[in-house]
Amino acid sequence: MWLQRIGFDPKFDHQAKSTSYSSHSTYRDARNDGQHVHVHFPRFGTGAEQANDFRISLDWSDVEAMIRVFCEMNHPEAIRLMRAKTLTAAIEDFAKRA
Repeated sequence: MWLQRIGFDPKFDHQAKSTSYSSHSTYRDARNDGQHVHVHFPRFGTGAEQANDFRISLDWSDVEAMIRVFCEMNHPEAIRLMRAKTLTAAIEDFAKRA
């Protein structure tokens, strides 16, 4: 996941990538409720601007929304996931009636 700061002047823009996804966060006011995934960006910024830590917290509805957007962009893996979800629902419905 990328975190990007877009400032009033491009020279102050900054970005960082993290692939450290966790179900637990030690940062204050974290939602460690089993419903959120957290991504941390410690000391985000450049030079003297590295004053803040950032956390992005996602729940399942965020993930579903992202998959929908990827489908709209015709991303093949997202489309495959949506098809699998539809197929699973059909199988579960059939099993209930059997």
